[in-house]
Amino acid sequence: MAVMKLRKGSERKFDVELPVEAYIAVASKLVTYLVLGAVWMQLVQIEVTLPSSGGGGGGGDAGLSLTLLVSEKQIDIAATGGSLPPIQNLPNGDYDLNALSETLKKIREKFADHREIVLAIQSTVVYDRIVGLMDECIKNNFDAISFAPYTPPDAAAPPK
Repeated sequence: MAVMKLRKGSERKFDVELPVEAYIAVASKLVTYLVLGAVWMQLVQIEVTLPSSGGGGGGGDAGLSLTLLVSEKQIDIAATGGSLPPIQNLPNGDYDLNALSETLKKIREKFADHREIVLAIQSTVVYDRIVGLMDECIKNNFDAISFAPYTPPDAAAPPK
């Protein structure tokens, strides 16, 4: 029983039950949302380590991590131990898929059993271009394709 004092000397007694069901429902949904959000953030996080120096991939296939860094302007190919020169777009703005295919064939010759490739894609790249890149990867037997978000270094700098 709750007691409420209105003025000096006067008290009112009333019997009130607080509705805790609504609070419990909101709290449980909030906890569920926060837990799922934390799990989702772990699912979409893919670590890509860019090499610090140029050169081809070294060693065997066991440690190869092949990543295509796809921006609006070009395609960079990074792998464990090195990176290749960027593949610039054609004059009409399309990706040079022939040059990409030739590069992937050279990588395939050196690492015949490797199938995994990560496409790290800038958010402004349109879907049709991504499908074209996937087709080239599959044609060259890189059919285990993963995706990651990518922000090019020039796009990450804040405007001055």
